[in-house]
Amino acid sequence: MPPALRHLIRLQLRGIFRSALRRAKTPRGAIFFAFGVLVFIAWLTPAILSAQVAKPKPAEVRNVMPLILLGIGLLTTFTSAGEKAIAFTGGESDFLFPGPFSRRQLLLYKLFKGTAVAAITALIVSIAIYRNATYWIACYLGCFLTLLFVQFGSTAALLVGQWLGGKFRSRGRLLAMACIGLMLLIALRAAVGENGWNLLLVDPRVVIQRLARTPTGQVLLAPFTVLTEIITAERLWPDLPIWTLAGVVINAALVWVIIRLDAFFLEAAAGATDRRHERMRRLRSGGAMAVVAPATSRRSVPMYPRWGGAGAIAWRQTTHAFRASRSLLVVLLVIAVAIGPFLIASSRANDPNSVLIPVFAAMAWISVILTSVLRFDFRADLDTIETLKTLPLSPSAISLGQVLTPTVLLTIIQWVVLAATTAVTWNYPAGAAARPALMVAAVVVLPFNALMIVAENIIFLIAPTRPAAAGPGDFSALGRQIFTLAIRAVGVGIAGGIAAVFAVVVFVFAGNSLVAATAVALVVLTLEVAAALPLLGFAYRRFDPSVHMPG
Repeated sequence: MPPALRHLIRLQLRGIFRSALRRAKTPRGAIFFAFGVLVFIAWLTPAILSAQVAKPKPAEVRNVMPLILLGIGLLTTFTSAGEKAIAFTGGESDFLFPGPFSRRQLLLYKLFKGTAVAAITALIVSIAIYRNATYWIACYLGCFLTLLFVQFGSTAALLVGQWLGGKFRSRGRLLAMACIGLMLLIALRAAVGENGWNLLLVDPRVVIQRLARTPTGQVLLAPFTVLTEIITAERLWPDLPIWTLAGVVINAALVWVIIRLDAFFLEAAAGATDRRHERMRRLRSGGAMAVVAPATSRRSVPMYPRWGGAGAIAWRQTTHAFRASRSLLVVLLVIAVAIGPFLIASSRANDPNSVLIPVFAAMAWISVILTSVLRFDFRADLDTIETLKTLPLSPSAISLGQVLTPTVLLTIIQWVVLAATTAVTWNYPAGAAARPALMVAAVVVLPFNALMIVAENIIFLIAPTRPAAAGPGDFSALGRQIFTLAIRAVGVGIAGGIAAVFAVVVFVFAGNSLVAATAVALVVLTLEVAAALPLLGFAYRRFDPSVHMPG
């Protein structure tokens, strides 16, 4: 590889940390940077301490980790995440492609650059999973080789697809996924036996252990078993060198395949670069739910009632959601349906908490995560906010229309979780005992989600930013995300606590009437949403695109 490309890699690695420090020069950036460092230290310290206190048995880790690594590898290879290993940035494609570099030199540049980034990323990953290993150096080497395997594997898959040709490439990806899925089903069928499907719900760990011992499972998990042996090596000699050598040989074989297919590299890289740039453009405008190309459909969303102009705004956001992110919404609904069956095992107990605690924990995570993901509101209209301000509508009407779509979508997803849980626990004592609490959650979840969405939009309009991927050492982005999450949690927590206090008081004085308490909680939460909407309208009114628009 030419010295110029090696020097460019060094400059890019240094630029990752320099850009993070540059953002910390402003007062707001310094606060976010300091907060991100504190959060990182708060995460790092318990991870290191817990690794010294309690470690699982290596045999238990080896039964589970290969399947986890297989899932990560498949998810990276068969999704757009795998294109990151071969895609170039805008500056690289403008200057390196027409530069005095051969095709193989550019390929080696991407491989060496990915190796350097993997070496840095493995430091953080190895600390996070150190409690599952005996020696940190073994954990680091295993994580490093695993990241390289995923990167080289996705690159090889892209080049093979380019070699097969355009039409067969998309069909070949579906065929490969179907073959791997069929192999997993065959292995799972052999693992559970004739009448062992209930065992998958009662004790899935036994099924996982059997799955890894089947011939099909051993073939699929072979490379990931080697990588797991490196991470969980119990002896520095001779176990670690032997397994590390096997991992290096596996990655070297992938590199050999990549180099042999280098004739298709530039075409595959150009296509991946264009697709990545288009996804980044949609990400900056619409968030994580807009990274999929808009779907073409003849169906349209029926027009909503006017509602003082809020209906037209909500209709536009709903149409955008179904056109730009319909497939992801379907995936979210499928995940929501699948949460219920996983609770069947615990629902057979007589304690209703065995149902309520997992369900409410899942719903809490759904609210936290999807509130930031479902950006069909002001966050998606950042580049068109000037047009919004020219509409003959009041700020309150625009604010109401902006928050309606994400609130309803989030509520529907959580209603699906509750409905699936109720269905799978219908015939069990724990399900019958937990049913009233699930019905209460179904009633109050709508105004609670509205509070979450309104709070998220108020914070966004006060301190707007564009979504972007954070690199290693970008403590400013980490600090901003955690700081925003903390402010939103405090505000919504206070509002929810007030509603809970009123509900408890009514519950006590109304003769333990759950219906009265639920009605009071619903009314209080609704009034809080009505009080928060003018605050959102004020934040929208004070937003000046000429001053507050982020870069």
